Amino acid sequence: MCNNKKQFAALSVIFCVAVFVHLYKLGSIPFGINVDEIGMGYDAFCLGNWGIDRYFQPFPVYLTNYGGGQSALYAYLDILPIKIMGLNVTAIRLVGALVYAVAIAAGAGAYMICDDDNDENNEKREKALFYLFLTAVMPVYVMLFRIGMDCNLMLAVSTVFFYFLLKASETGKSRYFLASGILGGMVLYTYALSYIAMPLFLAMYLIYMICIKRITFKNVLALGIPMAIAAFPLILVQVVNMFDLEQFKLGIFTITKLPNYRSGEISLRNVSVESVATTIKSILAFDILRYNSLPEFGTVYYISIPFVLIGFVKSIFVSVRAFKEKLFCREYLYLCWGLIVFAIGCCTVSNTNKMNAVFLSVTLFIVEGVFWFKSRLKAKALMGMRVIIGLYAVCAIGFFAYYFGGQYKADYDNMEFFSYSLKEPLDFVLNDDKLSEKVTYMGAHEQTYPYFLEATHMSPFEYQEVMQTGKYRFSLPDNIDYESNYIVSDTDTDVKERIEKLGFDAHVFDNYTLYSYDMSSYRNVDVHIEWDAGVDDKGRIVQSSIQEIDGEKMFVLVGWSYNQKERVLWDEVYIKYGNDKYFAQKVERADLDDIAGDSNLAECGLLFIIPSDKFPSGAEVAVVCMDKADCVLGTETLRIE
Repeated sequence: MCNNKKQFAALSVIFCVAVFVHLYKLGSIPFGINVDEIGMGYDAFCLGNWGIDRYFQPFPVYLTNYGGGQSALYAYLDILPIKIMGLNVTAIRLVGALVYAVAIAAGAGAYMICDDDNDENNEKREKALFYLFLTAVMPVYVMLFRIGMDCNLMLAVSTVFFYFLLKASETGKSRYFLASGILGGMVLYTYALSYIAMPLFLAMYLIYMICIKRITFKNVLALGIPMAIAAFPLILVQVVNMFDLEQFKLGIFTITKLPNYRSGEISLRNVSVESVATTIKSILAFDILRYNSLPEFGTVYYISIPFVLIGFVKSIFVSVRAFKEKLFCREYLYLCWGLIVFAIGCCTVSNTNKMNAVFLSVTLFIVEGVFWFKSRLKAKALMGMRVIIGLYAVCAIGFFAYYFGGQYKADYDNMEFFSYSLKEPLDFVLNDDKLSEKVTYMGAHEQTYPYFLEATHMSPFEYQEVMQTGKYRFSLPDNIDYESNYIVSDTDTDVKERIEKLGFDAHVFDNYTLYSYDMSSYRNVDVHIEWDAGVDDKGRIVQSSIQEIDGEKMFVLVGWSYNQKERVLWDEVYIKYGNDKYFAQKVERADLDDIAGDSNLAECGLLFIIPSDKFPSGAEVAVVCMDKADCVLGTETLRIE
């Protein structure tokens, strides 16, 4: 395909550099792991081992994720790496890096497609080489394909789809149209935005090909049939969710019903001057998410912006001329694709990863813009090209030094939607006989449970059983009790300070601290709790204690107690049932004559307000009173009437 040995060697070197850049420190940069990455990775782990996702759905065509849905292709591609390497950050991200390698090879190959061997071929090789260089060094290609996000595959798979579509359009051979249809169907499983983009693009493509008489009915069938087959299950998913139908199985696959159907995210009502500006900024500069883009460098480096504009205008002129002369024009395809994705972006809240597919067109615009500029330099074209490549190289060196050299982590260590693996602190808990018997609270993220599943490699069946015991809690409580473990992120400095002031032992790990409290030194003592309401003289919580508060039925228990031996207030008083604890509110009881003269005991009053459905009839609960300073612990047993 390429006779020039120097160019072929350069292509090979750049390709190897590009792959290396995407594999280097893949498990640690970006630091931590995105909540969508880890959810998708665990689904892939479940699919590979049990043929179900984490919600027990056999082979879903669309993942449930956290309720709003997630495209499934990445998870299915990730089954093999996770099978081989285990469930970890590197295995989860590997698919993105590998698919990127295939995509840029196809993208470079798209420039080499031609029927003849004329002088233009050398420029096509040069463009292919420059395209590969750009995709190796531009921040957007590096950052998006080092994260295991389902949506980022849209750019990669679309690039391969375009290669086969260009090949089909140039040769007219049905086998390439068939391959295009298969790849186009795969695009639909990368990101929901493609549900709109792909039909619009195909309509514009077919109209164009019919107008210039470069496609046959056989070609249309070869392109359309596999794409229609691929689209059919996803259409059923939309029907099920739009009309609130029950989910069902199609063969071995599940047509998913989502708890939160996000049908209104893309709407013409969202179009505004602000949405257009945000979309442009997300494409050519940066967005609000630092794992997508960096203000210091931009998505494609700021030096690319004039070339994007030149290439865009050039593509318009070339496409118009091709239409008039009824010639095939590849620029028309890239132009349509870019405009469609951009228009969809204006109809939603854009960011760089949502707009990832547009960089298929943006990269072509840069290439065409640079080569248009080169053509205007004439005798100085070679020197001009060297200067441009040098500028990109300088930008790339700065970006790589920043991204891989530690400054990126220093500046953006606490990124939104990212947390670190819980494996180290959880392994410590599970391997300690005392700690493993306690309730463990974790505060990694608003969706902490997939980080727990990644750390433990628990099956969804085990997870369901464990959650019934209540031994693991995926948020930090308002009331810190001494009988539990707490795994706290280093970013939660306020929580860490509060727990440390209570005297907990700290076990420090990378990114987390595990706090536990040794209760073995505590003495058990008899306690006296005087109940004024809710508990009878036989220690039974009576049904008459149930009151309706804010429309909910509650047990309301009123009493008082203090450590009578030491004449101090209890530090904590709570009712314990299983692994659940319900803390008393301290109430001032100046009505008690025997302690009225001691201001230190004035707040000995206890008020419990507990949902009535928490305690079944006949259950026994323990009222626990703790005096931390004197290391004493007392309990009283109550029975639900």
